[in-house]
Amino acid sequence: MDILVVNGGERLIGEVTVSGSKNAALPLMAASILADGPCTIRGVPRLRDIATARSLLETMGVRCEGDGDLTLDAANLTSLEAPYDLVKTMRASTLVLGPLVARHGFARVSLPGGCAIGARPIDLHLSALEALGAEIKLVHGYVEAKASGLRGGRIAFEIPSVGATENAIMAAALADGETVIVNPAREPEIVALADFLRAMGADIQGDGGGEIRVRGVKRLQGASVDLIPDRLETGTFMAAAGMTRGNILLRNVRMEHLKAAVEKFRQIGLVIESEDGGVRCSASRRLKAADIKTQPHPGFPTDLQAQFMAMMTIADGISVIKEVIFENRFMHVLEMQRMGAQIKVEGHTAVVNGVSLLSAADVMATDIRAGAGMILCALAAEGRTTVHRVYHIDRGYERIEEKVARARRRRHEGPGMKVLRTSDKAFKETFGRLVERAGMVDAGLSRQVADILAAVRERGDDAVNEFCRRYEGRPSEEIDKERLAAAADALDKDLIKALKTAIERVQEASERELPRRIPEVTDEVGVTLGRRFLALRRAGIYVPGGRAAYPSSLIMAAVPARVAGVGELVVTSPIDLSSDEAMPVLAAAHLCGVDRFFVMGGAQAVAAMAYGTARVPKVDIIVGPGNAYVAEAKRQLFGLINIEGVAGPTEVVIITDGSLPPTHAAADLLA
Repeated sequence: MDILVVNGGERLIGEVTVSGSKNAALPLMAASILADGPCTIRGVPRLRDIATARSLLETMGVRCEGDGDLTLDAANLTSLEAPYDLVKTMRASTLVLGPLVARHGFARVSLPGGCAIGARPIDLHLSALEALGAEIKLVHGYVEAKASGLRGGRIAFEIPSVGATENAIMAAALADGETVIVNPAREPEIVALADFLRAMGADIQGDGGGEIRVRGVKRLQGASVDLIPDRLETGTFMAAAGMTRGNILLRNVRMEHLKAAVEKFRQIGLVIESEDGGVRCSASRRLKAADIKTQPHPGFPTDLQAQFMAMMTIADGISVIKEVIFENRFMHVLEMQRMGAQIKVEGHTAVVNGVSLLSAADVMATDIRAGAGMILCALAAEGRTTVHRVYHIDRGYERIEEKVARARRRRHEGPGMKVLRTSDKAFKETFGRLVERAGMVDAGLSRQVADILAAVRERGDDAVNEFCRRYEGRPSEEIDKERLAAAADALDKDLIKALKTAIERVQEASERELPRRIPEVTDEVGVTLGRRFLALRRAGIYVPGGRAAYPSSLIMAAVPARVAGVGELVVTSPIDLSSDEAMPVLAAAHLCGVDRFFVMGGAQAVAAMAYGTARVPKVDIIVGPGNAYVAEAKRQLFGLINIEGVAGPTEVVIITDGSLPPTHAAADLLA
């Protein structure tokens, strides 16, 4: 991907299969250098960093075969050097240091690059190798490590470094004697590496704890292993469920690898439950603010800090996030602020004041996990967000855009419905919760809508344009009748035919339902009784935007209004004029005889029609479905202006056999 375009504001409801762990795969690939036979790693993700590591190993003479199931044979190395061109893009390349020195007595590895999240020197790697007897030199930007034979020793880390622990374990596996590693990293990826080495014949104890003991062996054989699932991808999609108030079933998950994160996620309002085949993560209401402090495993992982901050940007309350692992890992704050997040940073601490809604913007990924955080913000934001520099994201997430897209499609394909039977024991309780949830109004959203209504009433078009720019990325615009007619002329003939058929059917039904005139009757005292129906002077119609065409919303409101004799039809819609989806709506407006068409959406559009502005005429009634902001605006205006329904139907299903012409089915759906 070069850029990633995210259309926000939609819940994620579906299934996601978590990929294998990149952070576990990289040390396992490096460990294959230790074996005198082929090693197979099953479930390797297709990622940029994996491809870089594979290229590095192939440059050194390792034979690599397969893709998802990767077989590596380092029996005949041709080079003991990791060149700058490969190492500069991925600091994990330094993981070949320990295996090369342990098995071949020499390694020449360029100083690393990778994510720009702090200095992250490799001093701990080098001191660990020196403790085992290696001679270390820095020569023209390269680390040269030499040993005639490593010997066991005591390695005590000041801080528990994951990479340094991995290098130490691999080097010690072939060292002479016992090595004791004090204060090692305890991450699940460390345990996965130790399991792999044990399958190769290594003698390792204590991995995952505060002290690891490695008794060196003479040789290691080839082995096969299933890669553990990516706990960071798991946490990211859990956060996605929270950000979008979604419901995601995650498959290929190890909950024990995420205890601290899951505990915190549940604290802020996520429902995380194990079920057959996976873990279900959902959220039905606004998340609550909470504080975190990143720590080495088993504490809250620094690689989920950006994702947690993303959730806190729209949580209810103020949260404090302390980053103590890396000194420069708040670079995503500026990007989140571009989307409307309220965040203040002081040193290693960020204070986040949750807002009710983020707005779309052009942003960039500054590292792998920051990129994930920006995707989460984009999913929850109103509008279309473009994320740049997504090569960072490609380094750590396997086809994340496809997984998000599949989760979104599941919402429309099912099984997003649940059958409630009155005979079920929990029927009353479940139904009661649904009723309670349906009646809830988010306090933050309600306040935001009230502010929009007040601003439009006071400042008119200036306020409308301000909110349109903020939430839709453009000012409001009026489409004249000539452009509406041009849209109809440009539309596919079959679609025009379907639109006209739908309009005819709605018109026939509306004419049949017109109120019959009741004859007036004069009673004995001279009072004339009867009913008279008068058409409204002006009707406002709200047509939803988004990524689908909604001419049906317009037809269902405009045609009955015309039949009833309404004098003027005013339409507002947040459609994207640059998209193909806009054309059917504009064409339907022409065919229905719409008088005024304004490109604007949200609460500001409802307010403009309700109060009237210099450009938008005040209407007598507002009809048409919309999102939560439109529905809340209608609710607050109810009683001040005629509102025909706070919300409208969202789905229509037509069941037919194969003999029905597609244009007729389309007409039925539109009608």
